[in-house]
Amino acid sequence: MSRVKILTDSTADLPPGVAENLGITVLPITIRLGQKALRDGIDVTSEDFFKRLARVSTPPTTVPPTLRQFEETFAELTKQTDEVVAIHVSGKLSQTVRLAQRAAMPLLGRSKIVVIDSQLVTVGLGMVVTTAAQAAAQGANIDEVVKLVRGMIPRIYIAFFVETLDYLERGGRIGKAQAVLGAMLNIKPLLILE
Repeated sequence: MSRVKILTDSTADLPPGVAENLGITVLPITIRLGQKALRDGIDVTSEDFFKRLARVSTPPTTVPPTLRQFEETFAELTKQTDEVVAIHVSGKLSQTVRLAQRAAMPLLGRSKIVVIDSQLVTVGLGMVVTTAAQAAAQGANIDEVVKLVRGMIPRIYIAFFVETLDYLERGGRIGKAQAVLGAMLNIKPLLILE
């Protein structure tokens, strides 16, 4: 068992078994879909989410893990080790990093907890988390893990395109006129997160 423990959130979209095999703790975000609040990866899978998404008229929203969830998780992890690296979804997309930082504050001094804003989401975040956990498993200390993670972040870019503009319009990212014109011209925007 490694001395450094790795914590992340479910937006990392880790492949099945990776978290368990590498000892990564994953806190689920909550997805509000219609009238339901579902814990990502527990109450709803990605496949199930997209099936449900087609049946609701309001755009889904996400809620980060609560401050209490972070406090309880840090308390549990610091019973096992005094070194924790928490790597989370971009602070520009979620309040997850801010809540993790607040929860870690009372434990600082007794434990070394480093909270990192990955500036990423999904597969990019998963790559960083997996690499950090592998380094920890091979005996890297917390400073080495943090240096590795911070070195990776500026070198990872996420690029994707959307098949339909419906969800961008429903989520308020583009206006109705833009969605209609884009659909008429069969535009599929390329989005890049860097």
